[in-house]
Amino acid sequence: MRTVGELAEDLAGVRVMRGDLAVVEKVRVNSADVRAGDVFVAIPGANVDGARFVPDAIARGAAAIVTAPGVEPPAGPAWIVADDLRQAAALLSSRAWNHPSTQLDAVGFTGTNGKTTSAFLLGAIGRAAGRKVAVLGTLGAYLPQGRVAQERTTPEAPELQEMLANAVDQGASLAAIEVSSHALDLRRVDGVSFAAAAFLNLSPEHLDWHRNMEEYGASKRRLFAELLAAGQTPAGRPRAAIHRVDPWAGRFRDVVETALFFAVGDEDAEVTARGLRIGPTGSAFELVTPEGRASVELALPGRYNVENALAAASVAWALGIDPDTIAAGLSA
Repeated sequence: MRTVGELAEDLAGVRVMRGDLAVVEKVRVNSADVRAGDVFVAIPGANVDGARFVPDAIARGAAAIVTAPGVEPPAGPAWIVADDLRQAAALLSSRAWNHPSTQLDAVGFTGTNGKTTSAFLLGAIGRAAGRKVAVLGTLGAYLPQGRVAQERTTPEAPELQEMLANAVDQGASLAAIEVSSHALDLRRVDGVSFAAAAFLNLSPEHLDWHRNMEEYGASKRRLFAELLAAGQTPAGRPRAAIHRVDPWAGRFRDVVETALFFAVGDEDAEVTARGLRIGPTGSAFELVTPEGRASVELALPGRYNVENALAAASVAWALGIDPDTIAAGLSA
């Protein structure tokens, strides 16, 4: 538990207006989830302004309310004003849970296709390396002690931070996270410190939301331009893994200091697959990394799944996992 003042201290665009010594518990963006001691962030929805639910949150015992500037002050609990309510929810949630993403290696996968498979493949590599793993995405949150259902590919920030905190409590040292463009636009992952990230591909999809491919690509690049930890990994390797043959690869490379390229059979990619043999139930290839080579028997058919495997292998190598262990995880 923290006071409102401690939770909001030094956050840009966040100002405690009243009750900075109020003790708070969790951060919520849905008033129906509020329990005594929680912080309610009144985020505007697509159809309804979250400020309408402030009375409900107070009735449920909210200890603090976060509103946009210009909203009438709520009567009773502590009051915070934030210029960007979605970003505030993410950053306040990270603090409320003691910044769990800094207590493990959080790896983000973004792209139109392949996020789920790549995340699960990294999970398999992590387990082969003897690490406890969390995989968060479309199929739910797979924590060391079991699966937890979730409604979205990337949960709302308070839920995501709580899941990461639970993963840490359960001994996880690696979290593979699917990062959707909606989540990036809606600031759900702004409170996450990513140790590494992989860009898979970009093709026309979600254009009802993004309007055009330029906006779609810009959303995806936020993961690399703004949310990826600075510098190299502790292993001294690039944090950004990029699918070299995707037409958008250059634009992602432009926003990072250094990058690791992956691609099937590409001589200019640092991580690649050679001698690829694709069958109806799986694939076999020689995994090539800057550190060495290893044989992989992948129980997934299709060239696209080899690309997903290379994405997972690239971020695993960036985190310091050796090629033989990577191959063992992929083959498992």
